[in-house]
Amino acid sequence: MPSQSEQQASGSNMRVSVGSGKGGTTVGGVPAASQTGHLPQKLVQKTKSQLMRHERVQLFGLDCVDNITISGQEWYPGKEVLKKIIIKNVSLTTQKITYTLPTSEVFGMDFPAGWALAPGATCELKLYFRPIIYQPYVDYVTVQTPTGEFSILIKALVNDTALSVPGMLDFG
Repeated sequence: MPSQSEQQASGSNMRVSVGSGKGGTTVGGVPAASQTGHLPQKLVQKTKSQLMRHERVQLFGLDCVDNITISGQEWYPGKEVLKKIIIKNVSLTTQKITYTLPTSEVFGMDFPAGWALAPGATCELKLYFRPIIYQPYVDYVTVQTPTGEFSILIKALVNDTALSVPGMLDFG
């Protein structure tokens, strides 16, 4: 039985079990080579907020956007905005995924049903933004796989109000 140590980054929910035994490196108890190929130790130790898109593809075998940004021109209080998150399985094995809902009441999603994604298949997650107050909002959607989890940042921005005044005014 391989010895496993669980890496947990401070302030994050990402848990990736890493160990080595007869079959080589394992991630989440599954041989890494059978899931996503060779995984550098420094990649496994990064927190979910530090992982770049290509690193998530290598680690989890799933491709999707890093974040969803809703600009201040797209929304106002009382308007519903729909954004879609497309997740594609880029690995050679079937991936079972699920997700957790954002914690903020202004972001909504369908009930988090699980999917079994065949190689090359995609799934579409609908994210609804229903703001009440014109202020910036930030939240996460956490995607869970058998090998770990990662988060997709959701941001709703507001327009900056700016006024520029010349250095000197002549009123007279």
